[in-house]
Amino acid sequence: MRATFTSLAARRAIIVAVGVTAVMGSAAGALAAAGGATPASTSSTHAGCVVGGNRTLENVHADSSKLRSCSKGWRLTWNQKGATGARGPAGPPGKNAQALPYGIGQVLVDRGAGATPWATYSTTLGSPVGDTESGTFRFTCKTVPAGCNLSVQAYTTASGYKVYPRVLIYKTDATGATPVMSTCEYADGSDNNGAMTAVGTSAASPTLVPLGIGGSLDCGSTVQSIPANGVVDSINVPGAAGEGMHYDVFTTLTFTKG
Repeated sequence: MRATFTSLAARRAIIVAVGVTAVMGSAAGALAAAGGATPASTSSTHAGCVVGGNRTLENVHADSSKLRSCSKGWRLTWNQKGATGARGPAGPPGKNAQALPYGIGQVLVDRGAGATPWATYSTTLGSPVGDTESGTFRFTCKTVPAGCNLSVQAYTTASGYKVYPRVLIYKTDATGATPVMSTCEYADGSDNNGAMTAVGTSAASPTLVPLGIGGSLDCGSTVQSIPANGVVDSINVPGAAGEGMHYDVFTTLTFTKG
């Protein structure tokens, strides 16, 4: 390969002519002309000898350490790849992502000593179709004759949300020789027409969620009267001595914005 310097100012530039070959050092092999592959190198610097009045580049080495000096002409080196620059300054700290709001629902059971949360459920909020949380638990009621009361309350960590409750209760009568399971009660919405309940943001005082249970008390309560609209703040279930009455409670709460 041959490179010619056309002026004194061009001594630090190399113009490679297409289709011309160069004489390489024995360790480097042949340096390809334009369009060919560059030999592998363990160094980032090439070296060669600039010879004669035409400034012909000879004895080219892909690794400059292989050419310490030139027997004729003068030694020329050039970088294959520049050195890595200094690391720039660190950018400003990024902003923390906005905390997601949560919807929290609780199912409470009162067995005669006050309502106590037996289950707490939560979900992140933000879906355009609503966010749902659900779960199930069992409790035993031995309170006679008052029975036990089940209620639902909820709150959110951001304002402007409503909740739609669904509560399904199964009863297992364990007072006989053989336990008997039956469907006990089903509440769908905060009334019997698909209503939701607007909830507050206070964890200390969650919003009581009314339950639409229809036109009958299906768990067999003898102490609760059903209102004309079929909406109650709590569901009373009967208790029994001995093994008591077992209740499996399935709850689904759906939160929506607005």
